[in-house]
Amino acid sequence: MIERIFSPRTDYDPYPSFVLDAAAREFIGYHVTDNPARLTEFLEGKGDLRSLGSEMDDLGAGLYVSAMPQIWSSRSTNKWSFLKNLDEEGRRRLCQCLSDEPVLKNDRWVTSSEKAEALQTLDRVAAGKIGPDALVMVLANQPFNIPFSSPEWLQPRGFAPSAQPAVMEIRFSGTIAMLDQAPTAQELAEIARVHSGVAVRNGFGSVAQAVLWRRENIIGWKVAPTPGHDALPAIPRVPAPLEAGANASLSPAIDR
Repeated sequence: MIERIFSPRTDYDPYPSFVLDAAAREFIGYHVTDNPARLTEFLEGKGDLRSLGSEMDDLGAGLYVSAMPQIWSSRSTNKWSFLKNLDEEGRRRLCQCLSDEPVLKNDRWVTSSEKAEALQTLDRVAAGKIGPDALVMVLANQPFNIPFSSPEWLQPRGFAPSAQPAVMEIRFSGTIAMLDQAPTAQELAEIARVHSGVAVRNGFGSVAQAVLWRRENIIGWKVAPTPGHDALPAIPRVPAPLEAGANASLSPAIDR
């Protein structure tokens, strides 16, 4: 189940689960949160990372990080709270702006049935027959992918956006076990006795992420730039061999 063990001596970028700052010999991951102040307070208080999240989460409880915060930012729910503040005029105006989107004007991008469903939803929301939350389900996802929660979309059209999710840069050390399959709760408990966390790659049914368990391995944190490949800092990397090969055991890695 454990594919490889990574430590800050491992000059290797294990896909988008986390990256290595080779100069500082520290791992870097990004945690997306709607409340960065609460997370900062928790980390400053040296709280138990296993109290974060739920044992029902993908990799169990802990502090989740990724090198792809854009994916997790897209799943924030607070960014849609502006919909609750729309009056009747605002609801109609939003529906009109959405109906003017190019994706709804070009039959090559969507099927006729998809377009008909979207237009019917817009008509029903504008008439007050259903709530504006329906717009999120139909137009913010495939195949339309209209980013109408972002300030860049809302503000030019005269709408006040909701607070956007924050990205926290988390620097950490320790040993991370890269898994090649979904773990059981018992397997996670066994790994946690030895290592600082686990990670998975992008794959069928999984999204690249890592979960951290030990507060003593958290080196620092700060609010990172707005999600986007161009906004995130470049991380210096130096190629070097891996510290542990495939089928690595649960024995502690060299670096502490």
